Amino acid sequence: MRTPADSPTKTCTQPGCARPLRARGLCPTHYNREYHPTRHKPKQVSCAWCGTIVTRAGGGGRKYGFACSTSCRRALAYGVTPSTSRELVPIKRAPRTDQRPRPARRPRWHVAGVCRVCATPFLSPHLDVTCSAACQAIRDADSRRDHKHRYRARRRGALITPVSPRTIYERDGWTCRLCGRPIDRDADPQSPLAPSLDHIIPLANGGTHEPSNVWTAHRQCNSERANRPFVIVGRAKQRIATLF
Repeated sequence: MRTPADSPTKTCTQPGCARPLRARGLCPTHYNREYHPTRHKPKQVSCAWCGTIVTRAGGGGRKYGFACSTSCRRALAYGVTPSTSRELVPIKRAPRTDQRPRPARRPRWHVAGVCRVCATPFLSPHLDVTCSAACQAIRDADSRRDHKHRYRARRRGALITPVSPRTIYERDGWTCRLCGRPIDRDADPQSPLAPSLDHIIPLANGGTHEPSNVWTAHRQCNSERANRPFVIVGRAKQRIATLF
């Protein structure tokens, strides 16, 4: 009985090529050269985040589109705005006061940028985007809140665009848009006075997760409103008033 191992393997019909056959008497390389000459040709594409024109090899598409840098790729994947103010700053060695020779060494490079939380200029030996551990903790907390909203929006098939909770709070002046009272910036995240993102058109009613459809609200007011119209009920105003 003849087995598949005993059957001869067909090879490419091009002279000097012994690779296995793919189709029409050609191996994959010669097949692409003959019938798809532009499949892997480099092409000019624009960055899906910042619009910069870059040269990319041909091939399939990307999940989030082409990106020109790691920061733009991270922004597309996680909705984080890439920092355009960071730069590498060389740190020179201090001059010596004696004449002893010392070996040459490459200059140390530090990252100079602006904190994404408090907008304070900083200098760090690492690729940081915040000026301190406290600001990084605030940024991580905002990121967790935004991921929670994005998860809810994905489950309902809603439109999702990058939304920074702290940017929305600053836009609204740290004031609840439901009861009109100020919001405590340092409140415990589980307290009724803590800030939260409220969707103007609730996700349950077909709303989207984008900056134009969210505003700032107390956690208590947001809970009282639920998925009803944005006119807050009177008892929520009374409850918030008793906490000041």
